[in-house]
Amino acid sequence: MVNLQLMKKEEIVKVLDWNMNTVEFLEQWSNFTYPLTKEQYEERMESKDFVVYSIYDDTTMIGTIQMFQMDSERKYTKVGCFLINPELRGKGYGEQAMNAVLHKIFTEKPEGLGYKTVALNVWDYNNGAQRCYEKCGFKKVSEQLRPNGLVCYGMEKTI
Repeated sequence: MVNLQLMKKEEIVKVLDWNMNTVEFLEQWSNFTYPLTKEQYEERMESKDFVVYSIYDDTTMIGTIQMFQMDSERKYTKVGCFLINPELRGKGYGEQAMNAVLHKIFTEKPEGLGYKTVALNVWDYNNGAQRCYEKCGFKKVSEQLRPNGLVCYGMEKTI
């Protein structure tokens, strides 16, 4: 069963191992600066503007995802920097992990956050991620040409 836990510093090494160490791959799943370093990840984890989760299948860490731009007044947040262990892709873990995140975000306190809208961005060429997000109920709401010349879709899910 997929579940979320706040990331521990000793887990960063797994994320570094999963990153394919190319600019293109890092840009695909994150907004970090290439090359990804342990220090970048620690800084993100220590920031009050981000919540960094590890994704587990029972007792094995299989991925990571982050929440940011959290606005409790508007009940809105974004998710991103979503990465599943490359060896486990195509096995349904992305959808399970996203549904676990959505449950945490949409469920009222004490176990959840009680938000009403979740947004994310995805590159137009990342068809697998788009299908995953659509299966989880996200809808495309915008399209933007980024400075790198690539198209990025904004997607949202509202309850």
